[in-house]
Amino acid sequence: MMQLDRYSKSGLAIAMLVLTAGFTEVWAPVAMAQFGSPPGQGRPKGTAGGGSRPGQPFCLQRAGSRESLLAMAPNGTVGLTATATPTLWVYVPETTARMLEFSVFDEQQEGIYQINIPIRSSGLLKLTLPTQSIHLRPGRAYAWTVALVCDPNQRSKDWLAEGFIQYQLPTAEMQARLAQASIAQQVTLYIQAGFWYEALNAYLQFQQTHPGHTSLLPLWNDLLAAAELGAIAPPLQQSESMP
Repeated sequence: MMQLDRYSKSGLAIAMLVLTAGFTEVWAPVAMAQFGSPPGQGRPKGTAGGGSRPGQPFCLQRAGSRESLLAMAPNGTVGLTATATPTLWVYVPETTARMLEFSVFDEQQEGIYQINIPIRSSGLLKLTLPTQSIHLRPGRAYAWTVALVCDPNQRSKDWLAEGFIQYQLPTAEMQARLAQASIAQQVTLYIQAGFWYEALNAYLQFQQTHPGHTSLLPLWNDLLAAAELGAIAPPLQQSESMP
């Protein structure tokens, strides 16, 4: 796996994020791990799972917009995933930036993966870890960050959001229940067991195959409540970002 020695080893400050109604796309408690930050960033201020900074972003398409860069992740806790190569999601606002930098850190604050992704549109962007180059180890917490590169010549202007994730296998009982459950039921099962990232992916799969279903809004509200993300409009647009 690629080592990113240029990463800082300062810890991330944990705080709550107030989310705005401008979001248009789209738990089991675990001890919080501390991680480094992307190059040129220094120590992030007031960031948390799902959080973003700076407070006055440099590259919004429309001045005064309340949209925010958002890592789809539990707020202030480490979310669980059932796979070593999970699929993650980030909400990209309308922005003048043309590049998104996606990075993953281990518990030793070392960068273990990084890729630059061209931005083609706003909305939910899918991030899938490549199976040939990185696998999360079970029981260990990782940080993942996304940074809008507002000015390639001045990385201190990057707009950063981050989340925290841990790989853990579901119990045999839970796997048996999932095998008999519909996608909508799987969302609820994952939420109840603390597998928030799996719940989000199951929800998005259900949304694509059952648009307009009456259970979509209640499930979405359950997801937000489990992650303590506040009120966010249900996702309408999704796009692929990585092979």
